[in-house]
Amino acid sequence: MPPPPSALIDEAMRHGIAPLPEPPGAPIAKLAARLADARFVWFFADLGQLPADITPASPAELAEAQSFPAGMQREGWLARRRLARHVLAMAIGLPDPAALRLGTDPLGRPVILAGATGWHLSFAARDTLALVAIGDQPLGVDLELEQPDLVIPFNMLRDDERRWLMAQPKALRVAAFCRIWAAKEAITKAMGTGFRIAPEDIRLPGSKAGHVDIRNSGESSASEIENRLVRDMLVLTREGIRVFVSRQSGAAQGGLQGTGVAVARAMRPGPANPESG
Repeated sequence: MPPPPSALIDEAMRHGIAPLPEPPGAPIAKLAARLADARFVWFFADLGQLPADITPASPAELAEAQSFPAGMQREGWLARRRLARHVLAMAIGLPDPAALRLGTDPLGRPVILAGATGWHLSFAARDTLALVAIGDQPLGVDLELEQPDLVIPFNMLRDDERRWLMAQPKALRVAAFCRIWAAKEAITKAMGTGFRIAPEDIRLPGSKAGHVDIRNSGESSASEIENRLVRDMLVLTREGIRVFVSRQSGAAQGGLQGTGVAVARAMRPGPANPESG
């Protein structure tokens, strides 16, 4: 049987295939049980399919949310935090999710300020669809929509990535790009740098590599981070996941959408271990 249209057979540009995130609308109890058992869970959430019983936003979150434009962006920012708080509270046996206080660090990353220790969060969002991850190690996640009319920014990729993309069948090229880009976004979130590291300076790990290599590509001077190897970081990606998105920018209505996702996780206690190269 031939692979589905957005499935890539080529396993280049990744450590391995990510497990499927739980779908939108998954019961909170199921997500919490998985987190309690595996110490990691990630799941899709859509603004059109939120559980009716999730914990309300805190006054502090409602106040901070006013800095975002009204509509999908503000609603999504609040929903991601409400879901993460409820799932984590249930997983650790905290009767009142409101006891968990979430905030943001100076880089804009979600953090737990009070109510629990040793847990890490990462969020990603496109239109009404979000990806939420909770784990007991530093992590970063990203979500990309595989839109057929996407203009691929080849100038922000490495030479080897451009060559690999151009070698893919045209129908699969957007999914291939989403694999690369989601991985890079997830890495920068796990490291806490954002794109202060130029995307083209991140060399993605192969299936046998044990580290993420950040080296000046000779094509950009945008990186503010010195050359380094980031060891003990696992980068898993998956593309071609069909998910229902209730509202999409520029579309009259929602519908099934191909997505690419990535998670980068530190694989030992403490932050990912940077080492000068």
